[in-house]
Amino acid sequence: PRVYNEWGKFHLRQKRWDAAIGIFDKGVSLAPREAQLANNLGVAWAQKGDLATAVTWYERAVDVQPGYTRAWVNLGDAFRALTRRQEARRAYIEALRSAPGNPRALRGLQGL
Repeated sequence: PRVYNEWGKFHLRQKRWDAAIGIFDKGVSLAPREAQLANNLGVAWAQKGDLATAVTWYERAVDVQPGYTRAWVNLGDAFRALTRRQEARRAYIEALRSAPGNPRALRGLQGL
């Protein structure tokens, strides 16, 4: 799974969304309980502009690893961008539960 994560992140940095999505998707199919792969697949979809699909992958990441702060914040950011404020608030609060004082979660809450 780590190879897929690193390879996919390389493509994200190059703004090759489709390549990153394909790589992360393959990684998730091989390691479905790997939360970081699911989160990064969500990041790739979000950067491609498909926030609804990104939400699905962020939700999977936090389902697999409930204390995964970064995925909760990403989920909150996606919900906020989709103007789903109540769901965004819940995601940011979950992020703060796992990492009290997390600056991204606090900024997200303040931005609602």
